[in-house]
Amino acid sequence: MDRFYTLEKPRLRWGDYHDILMHGISCHLSRAGGRIQLERTGPFVPPISLPGINDVVVTDAFHRKLENSGLVGVRYQTVIKKLIAKSDWHTWDQQAEKPAHYPEGGEPENYILGQPHSTDVSTQLGDLWELILNNSARVKSDKEICVRKDIHLLADTWEGEDLFRARGVGYIYTTCRAKEWLEQNAGKWVAFQEAFTL
Repeated sequence: MDRFYTLEKPRLRWGDYHDILMHGISCHLSRAGGRIQLERTGPFVPPISLPGINDVVVTDAFHRKLENSGLVGVRYQTVIKKLIAKSDWHTWDQQAEKPAHYPEGGEPENYILGQPHSTDVSTQLGDLWELILNNSARVKSDKEICVRKDIHLLADTWEGEDLFRARGVGYIYTTCRAKEWLEQNAGKWVAFQEAFTL
């Protein structure tokens, strides 16, 4: 049987503060014309980020790499850079126990929300792209309220994509091939867990 994995955010030292700074926010605002209205910091953006519950955003350079990767099942659309807050957080000591600066009010989102939009930084970012993935596979769960181990991907419903979603869950699934490619090309920015399958 094929092995599948879920694409995850890596665990970072500063918890939610690190998550917000690295990934940004894609679920605070409704989509506009089907496109994410992204709110995040810049000018640093990792090649791949997971800013919402199950959104995946990549830089223009990484988008080009992905297009040439041979991975199957990925389409793209640009995101709307709705709020790009200038922050040089990437220059802080990433091994420190806590961030160099906490946002006003203490809430992680405040690194972004309520900050001015920087047109210059937004331009520096270039295009950012959402990965559009098929929602074709199915899962089985014996419980109405369940945890990860209760959710089984039905492998025979997989349609051959290297990155895909399954109906009824928020996971982003990958094949071994996609996992290996992403680890090689963006290993610092992603993590994986093996999916339970039937």
